[in-house]
Amino acid sequence: MKMLPVFESSGNGYLYSVLLNNIGTVLRDKEKFDTALTYFRKSLAIRLALSDSDGICSVYQNIGNSHADLGQHDSAVHYLSAALEIALRIASRSQIASCYAALGQAYALAKQFDKAYEYQS
Repeated sequence: MKMLPVFESSGNGYLYSVLLNNIGTVLRDKEKFDTALTYFRKSLAIRLALSDSDGICSVYQNIGNSHADLGQHDSAVHYLSAALEIALRIASRSQIASCYAALGQAYALAKQFDKAYEYQS
């Protein structure tokens, strides 16, 4: 967290949003999902202001995956579907693949196995 105030005051919104997203990822790995969501949402606000489609897609995926971890399947599918829509629009193959995998996992966790299979095949 030592870098956070430095990046916040740097005036470089992009780097600050990357740092916020990275902190959220670490918190998600530590299973602190609600706190991770706070950081992801802060990162998302900056990415939206910057019109950074690739970054918005990534943060939506992180938010969706965090909701899936919390068992909030409708929210997970909402954010992951939004990420997929952006990934398709910007034609990012890696993002598209990641979104399909995450949506499949979210549906599997919700025990909607037919939908999960749809995204995994």
